[in-house]
Amino acid sequence: GLDKETIESLPVFPFTSEKCSKYGKVATECSVCLTDFQEDEVVKILPGCSHFFHTDCIDMWLFSHSTCPLCRCILVP
Repeated sequence: GLDKETIESLPVFPFTSEKCSKYGKVATECSVCLTDFQEDEVVKILPGCSHFFHTDCIDMWLFSHSTCPLCRCILVP
């Protein structure tokens, strides 16, 4: 997995359907917990693939994995 400093350095933003479509994604739910994103809820975006997740969900995932849970993109070389 990744260290705490790396995980905390990943960008976050408030989810809005408008911003979601700006990234070219149509995700309406977190693929880790399968719960819908709420407007203005803080989400974390992964570099490289631009997939985003609830901050708490992806943080827990990244403590034991170093890849995106959706596409398996490696987050750090």
